[in-house]
Amino acid sequence: MQLGALIEAVRPRAVRGRADGEITAVTYRADAVVPGALHVCVPGHTADGHDFAGEAVSRGAAALVVERDLPIDVTQILVESSRRAMAAAADAFYGHPSAALDVVGITGTNGKTTTAFLLHAVLDAAGRQTGLLGTVDTRLPLWRACKKAGLRQIGWHALRHTFASRLARAGVSRVIVSCAAGQGEEFERDLAGLGAEIAIAEEQERLGRGGGIKFAAQQRRESGDVYALNGDELVDVDFAALLARHEQAGGLATLTVAQPKSQFGLVELGDADVVHGFSEGARVPYWVNCGNYVLTDDAIERFPDRGDHESTTFPELASEGRLHAHRHEGLWLTVNTPKELRVAIEHVEAHPEWLA
Repeated sequence: MQLGALIEAVRPRAVRGRADGEITAVTYRADAVVPGALHVCVPGHTADGHDFAGEAVSRGAAALVVERDLPIDVTQILVESSRRAMAAAADAFYGHPSAALDVVGITGTNGKTTTAFLLHAVLDAAGRQTGLLGTVDTRLPLWRACKKAGLRQIGWHALRHTFASRLARAGVSRVIVSCAAGQGEEFERDLAGLGAEIAIAEEQERLGRGGGIKFAAQQRRESGDVYALNGDELVDVDFAALLARHEQAGGLATLTVAQPKSQFGLVELGDADVVHGFSEGARVPYWVNCGNYVLTDDAIERFPDRGDHESTTFPELASEGRLHAHRHEGLWLTVNTPKELRVAIEHVEAHPEWLA
């Protein structure tokens, strides 16, 4: 996220230094700073975060949020309250997650924790993905809920694009969607009119990725090779080419592999470990399964009823020489973290054809 957007979110009294540049994180502990971070200096009861600003800058902080001017050569954003500014900056950086959640705050003198645990249990029993934040315990299906809400902005559009163009061009006319119990109507509504028949397979209990695929496959009307793919990622795999690779290889399953961009800057070393340079956004030098497959009937039969096929079935097929790969060098954006979700949203905004 651009520093200017975060400055606008915190509404500072003044800004000293440059107000542009890419921010990679929002931190308040100097030992947690990563290069490119916006670091917030928070006064405390026993220590003052301003005293550790130099360490934060030495670790790569690109800008500081402060309550007073500091004799440090780095952009400084002056605010009345660092704590309030930190909340506003984090909210903006992570895409305003609370706006996509039902938030319940419990106040009072006694019984707050007990009430929170009771309410969490009630909502969880009702099938609501619920997070709990308190002084006694922290339970975080919270990110799953936030991720799901964010995907309504991009994931359904990514899925829509996939159905309407690439899957249709590959000859797909019927799509089976595996989802949690109670979500079927939502999927049917969101995916209506895509040019393919939508069939829903609601899991009454969590089966895992492999179990979910095997469960959904029971709704097929015919046998033969079948595509299986994640529906919550931005990917432009050529499905016709994937199927052709599978048929040519003659194995039981073919998975799509890609070389994603590294989340870290790479350091180029020479003889005697002399640093020759740096590179940002380079692709990792190994291949990663990006969750798009073609499976035969025999492969699906060997999937676990419950659990993950990547730790059971696929290693078995690999040891038998019956698992093959299709190399994908195009777009693949995962949304496993708030930062990745933000990157995916920015990509969609910059490429409106994904919304077609």
